Parts: sequence; C-alpha cells; structure tokens
Amino acid sequence: TFMSTALALTRSVADERYSPSQYNLYLFYASDGENSPSDSAATDVALKDLLGDLQYCGFLEVGSGGEGGPSSDIGKLFLQLAADGQPTAAYRAAKADDIWGAVRHFFGQQQAA
Repeated sequence: TFMSTALALTRSVADERYSPSQYNLYLFYASDGENSPSDSAATDVALKDLLGDLQYCGFLEVGSGGEGGPSSDIGKLFLQLAADGQPTAAYRAAKADDIWGAVRHFFGQQQAA
C-alpha cells in the first residue's frame, strides 16, 4: 500500500474542486494502517501539505488485534501530528461495535478544538 498516492489524489481533487478559501475541508482515512516503508517519507510530506488546507483529519485503523490506540506507522504518524498540535486524531477499531466510539472520538475532539 502507498498512502502517499491516496493523499496525492486527495490534493488533486481539493485543488480542482474545493478551494480552501470557499470550503471547510475534512479528511477521514480508514485503513489497516499498512504502508510500504519506502513510502513513509512521501506520506509524511503529502499529509503535512494537506494539513495546511484541512480543518481536521482523522485516521481510523481497522483490524483485529489488541486493545489500545493505533499501532501502525500511519497511526503513530497521526498521533504524533496530534501531539504537535495539528488538527488530527487517530482511533483503532478492532470490531464493528468500535465504529461508534470512533465517531464520538473524532467529533468530540473536533468540538473541543
């Protein structure tokens, strides 16, 4: 998986259709968190570029596994950006019942921001 490709497409669509001066832009990305190690630097750059135009960016890591927050490199990137004060959040959903917790998590943080 190459997350930077999805982020580049997001950038392209935003640039072509949704000027940040006219729209509030939000991005929610759901994934198992897998990303090619060779794509890490490009993903970091592409995400940080998008954050300049986004009101908020959420990452939902899906998959079975243990309790706790996101454990993938992508999840950790989102958590670090949030810790640095960026309008981001990350959440892990191990089962379908966790989705409502993710919605509350994202929108609860959005209201607090």
